[in-house]
Amino acid sequence: MPPKLRRRSTGAALSHAASGEEAPKSSETTPAPAAAASGRWTRSRSARSHLGLDSTEHPRVSDSAVVVGGGGRTDDPDQAPARAAPKKSESAAAAGPVPKKKKTTAVGASTRLASRPLPGRYPDYPDLQPGQNALSNKYMSAVENWMTECSRISKLEKQAHHKNIPTLRDEPKDPRTADAVVSSQDKAMVRRVACSVVGVKTQKPDGELVSQCTGIVVGLDGVNKCAKILTAASLVCDFEGELHDPTLMLSVHLPNKVVTEGRLLHFNVHYGVALLEILGDFQLQVPSFGLSTNYGEDVFVLARDESMSLMVRHGKISWLHYPMLWNNHCMFLSCDIPQGASGGPVIDHDGKFIAIALDNNPSPVVIPVSTIRTCIDMWLQFSRVARPILGMQLEAVELLDVSRQEELCRDYNVTDGFIVNQVNVHSTAETLGIRRGDVIVFQDTDSCTSPQLEDYLLSLGWGYLQGISLTVDLKVEVHNLMDSYRESITFPLQFSDASRRLSVRMPNRKITEGRLLFFNVHYGIALLEVMGDFQLQVPSFGLGINYGQDVFALARDENNSLMVRHGTISWQDYLGLLSNHYMFLSCDIPEGGSGGPVVDPGGNIIGIAFDINPGPVVISITAIRTCIEMWHQFSRVARPMLGVQLKAVELLDVSVQEELSLDYNITDVRRLPPFSWLGYLRGISSTVDLKVEVHNLADSYKESITFPVPFSDASKRDEQ
Repeated sequence: MPPKLRRRSTGAALSHAASGEEAPKSSETTPAPAAAASGRWTRSRSARSHLGLDSTEHPRVSDSAVVVGGGGRTDDPDQAPARAAPKKSESAAAAGPVPKKKKTTAVGASTRLASRPLPGRYPDYPDLQPGQNALSNKYMSAVENWMTECSRISKLEKQAHHKNIPTLRDEPKDPRTADAVVSSQDKAMVRRVACSVVGVKTQKPDGELVSQCTGIVVGLDGVNKCAKILTAASLVCDFEGELHDPTLMLSVHLPNKVVTEGRLLHFNVHYGVALLEILGDFQLQVPSFGLSTNYGEDVFVLARDESMSLMVRHGKISWLHYPMLWNNHCMFLSCDIPQGASGGPVIDHDGKFIAIALDNNPSPVVIPVSTIRTCIDMWLQFSRVARPILGMQLEAVELLDVSRQEELCRDYNVTDGFIVNQVNVHSTAETLGIRRGDVIVFQDTDSCTSPQLEDYLLSLGWGYLQGISLTVDLKVEVHNLMDSYRESITFPLQFSDASRRLSVRMPNRKITEGRLLFFNVHYGIALLEVMGDFQLQVPSFGLGINYGQDVFALARDENNSLMVRHGTISWQDYLGLLSNHYMFLSCDIPEGGSGGPVVDPGGNIIGIAFDINPGPVVISITAIRTCIEMWHQFSRVARPMLGVQLKAVELLDVSVQEELSLDYNITDVRRLPPFSWLGYLRGISSTVDLKVEVHNLADSYKESITFPVPFSDASKRDEQ
C-alpha cells in the first residue's frame, strides 16, 4: 500500500473559511491564514458592508517579498541560503498564519486581486413587520430609503463598468459576424487571417472622414521595414479615376489599434484596386494566397469597422452575371458586405486569400486573386498595369440557364464561348463587324468564364510592358446567330497602362495617352510618361534661380498654341503661405499655364510656374531636379518638415536690415547643408539634426540649439 499523502494546501483552508464551514479538525490540515480566518472579506460588519459599500481599508501584503522553502523571507530568491528539509513542526509553522508584521505573498498578482473593492450589493426589500401598516409613514420611509440606496448602487456599478471590455457585453458587437463564424475551427482560421487585415481611411486635415475601406497585407520588407497594403481604389479616387483632394490624410489602422501614415503607390480604376505602403517595424503577416476563385465556392469576407473591430460575412461566389457591368473580370457574392468592407479579403475555409471584395451596385463584387497577383507583379516590375481593351461586354455560355444552353447546342451547334452583350462605339470589335448577340470563341485559350478570359488576356500584357508589341493578335471565331453563319477573324487586342486617362498634346498637335508616375502636392509637381517615337527634345537646365532675374514663362492654350509672358523674379515674399520654397513672378501667367517652364534669356529652364493666390509663383529648378532624382531612385520625395514659415533677412527692406544689424548683430542666415535627405530615404535616419542659432529679440538673447528636422515622403500634403 502506498503511504497516504498529506494535505498541505492553504487554499483548502481558505475555502472552508470563506464558505463559513468548519474546517476539518485534523493535524494533517494546514490552519487557515489569518486574513481568511478573520472573515475580513466575508463577514458583514455594518449596514454599509451589507450593501457592498464597506470602505474599510484592508491590510495589503508586500509586493516585493517572496516565500522561500518552508518559511522565512528574502528579497532575492536566488540568494536564499540552502537548508535541510523542514521538520514536521517547522512545516506546520511555515504553513500556518502569517504574522501581520511579516506581510508576504507567493504571487504578486494576488495582492492586486485582494485589494479590489467588493461589487455593490443591493439591500433586501424592507420587511413589513407584524401589525405594521404598509401605508404607514415609517414603512414608506423605509421603502423610499431602499429605492434611494438601490439607485446609488446602480450608478456606482455603471461607473465601475465604464470600460467597454468584451467580457461585460451581453450581446455581440456585430451579431452578423457572430452568425457568420460559428465553429471553433472557422473562428481560429478567421483570427489567423485577421492579423493581415487593416483599416484604411482618408480624412480632411480637420479630421472629417471622407472614405473608409479595408485593406490586406500583401507584402513585407524586413530590411527596409515597410509593408504593402492592397485596398479598394475608391479610397483614393472616384469611379472615373479622378483623384480625391490630394490634401486628404491617408491613414492605415493596424489590428493592434496602432495608426500610421500610408502612402499611395499605385491604383487602377478598371480593376478597382490600389496599392499602399506603410513604413515601420510592425508585427504583421502576409496571408496565404489561393490559386483561383471558383463559382459556388463557400467564402468568408473580412473587414474592419470604424473602431477597427473585426467584421465577417459568410456566403458563396454566386453563379450570376450582370450584363450592365462592363467589367468582364468581376464575380459576385451571395451575401452583402458591411459598410467600410470595400477592399477587404475574401478567403476560403482553409484561410487562403482568394479574392478582394468591392462594394458595387447592384451587388458586391469580388476580384479574383489571379487577377490581383498579376496586377501587383506588373506594378512592382513596371509601375503600371497593362489591361486588355476588348471593347465588348461578354457573358460566358457556361453561366446561362440549362434550357438556353440546350437551345444553343441544338440549333446553332454552340457549346462554349462568350455571348456579346454590348459593343463599344468606335471600338475595334465594332470595326470588325462584331455585334450584340454574337457568340465569340477564343481559339488560343480554353477559358470558359469571363474572369478566366480576363486573366488570360491580362497575361498577354507582359509583352506590351516589355516593349515587345503594342497589340496582340487573337484568333477568334465569331458565330453570327442572326444570319446563321460563323467566321474566323484576327482580333488585334490593344492594351492600356493608365490608371486613368491622361492626354498629352505634342507641339505638332498629335495627342497621345500619358501615364502618371509620381506626384507631390507640397511642391505642386507631377511626373508623367508617354510612350512612342516622338520628335521631342530635352531642354537645357539652368543651375539655379535668382531674385531680380529676367525670365520668360511659357505655356500652351486649349488649341496647343504657344503663349509667353515676360517678367522678373520678384524681391518679395508673402507670409500667408506656408511653403518656404516659393518665389514670385512680377507678371501673370495665362490660363492653363500652370506647370509651364520658366526660362532665362539664354533658354535654360530655371523653374516651373504655378498660378496660385496671391500671385503666380515659381518652383526653383534645383528643387525640381532633386525631386526627380528622389523619384527615380526611391519612388518618393523626402521633404523637410520645419513646421515654421520663414522669411529671409535678405528680402527685408534695407532699413529693417540695418536695425537688425545695429541693434541685434544679425546680418545673414546660413544655408542648409545639401543632400540631408539621403539618410532618410536610405533608412539611415528618420531625422537630421541641424545646428541652429535662435535670436530672441523680445528678451534680447540668443541661444544655439539642435533642431531635429523630420521628413515626410508622402505625395500628399502633411500637417505642418
